Amino acid sequence: MTEQTASQRQRQSTIAWLTTLLTPLPTPGSHSVAPFARWPSLPTSAPTTRSSSSSRAPNCANVMYAISSSAASSLGGFLGRCPQISNLNLSGSPDLFATVGLRRFLLGLNGKALPGLRSLDLAGCNVQPEAAELLGRLLARCHNLGELHLRGNPALFTQEGLKNLDQGLGSTGLAVLSRLHIGDCNIQAVAAPSLGAILGRCAQLQRLSLSQNRGLLTPDGIDALHSGLNGASLPSLQELALYRCNVRTPESKDRVRELLGAPEHCTIRI
Repeated sequence: MTEQTASQRQRQSTIAWLTTLLTPLPTPGSHSVAPFARWPSLPTSAPTTRSSSSSRAPNCANVMYAISSSAASSLGGFLGRCPQISNLNLSGSPDLFATVGLRRFLLGLNGKALPGLRSLDLAGCNVQPEAAELLGRLLARCHNLGELHLRGNPALFTQEGLKNLDQGLGSTGLAVLSRLHIGDCNIQAVAAPSLGAILGRCAQLQRLSLSQNRGLLTPDGIDALHSGLNGASLPSLQELALYRCNVRTPESKDRVRELLGAPEHCTIRI
């Protein structure tokens, strides 16, 4: 067996630390559990970034857990203490992103922003329309978010869900977003205007995936998406993924590009 590199040892150490952090611990004298009941010390070999105060904090949290809402407040508190985290994977955690979980998450953040966060993966979290506004408020605190994964969240991308998400985002949410992945969300034409309103504020968007949304990429859906943009455009768009959609001909690709206000050099993948 080859000798482990320093980066491999650091990765294993960080994973072990996060595992300890997220493991529910028994409450003394009962059979219940208390996730995040204590905070283990960050291993000195973990990947870190140095702050001005010379403290160390992780810059990546690839938490591949189905985190429950009972841990949401402590998770928010943890992230609030780690403003340098740049990549966060919370995919597959529907309980965390239910209404109760998101409220606790925001309470745990205690008004703090997440200025270091550049990439956030919330795929498969089954965010419901009634929780969408709270999710928008959370995303609005990620001022420098560049990449967002929301694939596999069909309830979020209904007309009601998108309207609530838009309300939570406010006028400045996702202002610097450059990559958005919203494939496989079963987006229908009736929800297209609300989606267009959100996309219209993402002027720096460079890559957009709308794959596997056949109901959206119809003539009526594309027109409704254009209507939702309300005169805005996607001038920075370089790549648009439309796999398994209803866009098949060069003429239909050109029409999508035109109605989205994307530049001529934007590559459309089908």
